[in-house]
Amino acid sequence: PRAAELAESWGVHRVFIKASNGNLGPRWAKNASPENIAAFAERGIEVWLFGYFYSPDIADADGRTWGSIDEQVKVMLAAAKAPGVAGVIVDAEEEFKDRAAEAKELCVKLRAGLKGKKLGYTTFGWLSPNKRLPFATFDRYCGDVFLPQVYWAFGWPGGIDGSLARLRADLAAMKLKAPVWEVQSNEKDPNAASLADFFDKTSPDASIFYFFPEGSPQTKKLSRLRFR
Repeated sequence: PRAAELAESWGVHRVFIKASNGNLGPRWAKNASPENIAAFAERGIEVWLFGYFYSPDIADADGRTWGSIDEQVKVMLAAAKAPGVAGVIVDAEEEFKDRAAEAKELCVKLRAGLKGKKLGYTTFGWLSPNKRLPFATFDRYCGDVFLPQVYWAFGWPGGIDGSLARLRADLAAMKLKAPVWEVQSNEKDPNAASLADFFDKTSPDASIFYFFPEGSPQTKKLSRLRFR
């Protein structure tokens, strides 16, 4: 509730709440509880859920796999039934490279279960160095919106301008059709002027990752930005 109160005071009009990580449910189900969703929705803030998804047979760095496509979809759809959920975002990264068939299966099954709610995807902010990811498949089947992770603050060459220029060139070359909602990161704690500059140069639906605890330097900076 306090996060929702702060977001409303800053003029935030949309939030993304993590609801799943593979087939792991309990922690993220609590995170995306109906009560937490309602805290934002009741203030007129649009709520989307997102989850990190895996190809079933690819182990992570700890040697762990994260369930079948069906199991992962089931976890997300259970959370997405909550009132106030406008859509779902698939976070698909390294594990889906060279896995177009599984990308299609994931998107098709999610869309069928969402019953009219929106479905988008997020992944790398520079496309051409990651061509093995099936962008075209996600664009076609999960492409109500695309959230490229333009994390320029991590030291990408060219900073904000260079990173956005490269993104736009890649989008044009790959002929992706989904509306683009760019994402920046505040993990490296960039200054408020740079955060604002990114928002000025992107779409009205651009966003920031992520919401640090109240009182942190990052959250204090968010309080100085205006999102409407």
